Amino acid sequence: MPVHVTKQQVIRLLASSMVSNSPLSDVFLDSPVRPNVGAFSVHSKIQKPEGNGQKLNLNLTLNKSTNEILFAEATTDFFDFLCTFMTMPMGSMLFLLKGNSGLGCMDDLYKSVVELDVKWFNSDNRKATLICPKVAKHHNCMKQPLNLEEECPRESLIDPRLSNSFSKEPLKFIILDDLKVRPLSSASSFSILKELKVPITEIEQEALTVSIEELQALTLLKAALTSPSGALTNGLAASCRCIRHSAG
Repeated sequence: MPVHVTKQQVIRLLASSMVSNSPLSDVFLDSPVRPNVGAFSVHSKIQKPEGNGQKLNLNLTLNKSTNEILFAEATTDFFDFLCTFMTMPMGSMLFLLKGNSGLGCMDDLYKSVVELDVKWFNSDNRKATLICPKVAKHHNCMKQPLNLEEECPRESLIDPRLSNSFSKEPLKFIILDDLKVRPLSSASSFSILKELKVPITEIEQEALTVSIEELQALTLLKAALTSPSGALTNGLAASCRCIRHSAG
């Protein structure tokens, strides 16, 4: 049966493909979206790489009752690391997570493209571009720990990027558990606790040194993609002494 596909349906299909196991039915049969929501697995199908990564310091504030991170005080390095997630093409995320992102049917699409014989593509490069697209030119960050390539090599002797980072330095930020970001001020911690309605007696603090090598970077990336809330808690649970490992 021929179907006229509208722009709105294309947008709905993209959104549904990231949260549902049946995006075509959801969009074209107008079925209710059935989110594919499961428990977050910290190291599910993510292989541990060799070597040590960049060390970043975080000051965590946790809720003892709920066993969750309320927020983290972080430097520009950690903020830059989180910002690199926004510059990655979808295919790069799926490549880094080996097609196990938890993003609805996108994993199935990615794996099927990987398995397709190259004869069905215009060239080897076409398939490679889909499987692992590069970051758009000048949108990468020098501190990016996942080592994704830029679209084109720089040919000039002057780096076209204005600085090594996305933010002004030196600055500190507060990163909430759902990855909302605010500049750090003397009143930030107290105002956030007031907003979250968490009494002082319920909080616990921990200084955490995070080694942003590929394993922890991928764990945080997966948590950011699949956790409607609690991305920091899910992403840092294995590294944080105060979080019991039953969490997430």
